[in-house]
Amino acid sequence: MSHPIAEDALDNIDVMSVIKDDSVSLSIIITGRLEADEETKRRLFEKINNYLTYINSEEFMEEHGQPDSSRIEIKISLKKEPSKEILEIIEQIKPRVKSWNARLTYAVS
Repeated sequence: MSHPIAEDALDNIDVMSVIKDDSVSLSIIITGRLEADEETKRRLFEKINNYLTYINSEEFMEEHGQPDSSRIEIKISLKKEPSKEILEIIEQIKPRVKSWNARLTYAVS
């Protein structure tokens, strides 16, 4: 069975939307259930870190201006409810993400 966060997609931006008010939403799309095993946590952290690196890159700034958490969002879009521990981890890393000029949100659909 494949992992909900594909190893070969860790360096990719899954979806990026630019809103009329110059806000930018970068989505991490996860189709499977996230459990709190070490491999899942590693992949989730790596994916988020890659998004943060991109948001703070010259390339991003040239196109979208100086990043700021009031207008830059990393949204974890989940198809299935994750484990309670994963939700706790997401809440715990929100301050770190904010210190890197973005806000972290999630939604289950």
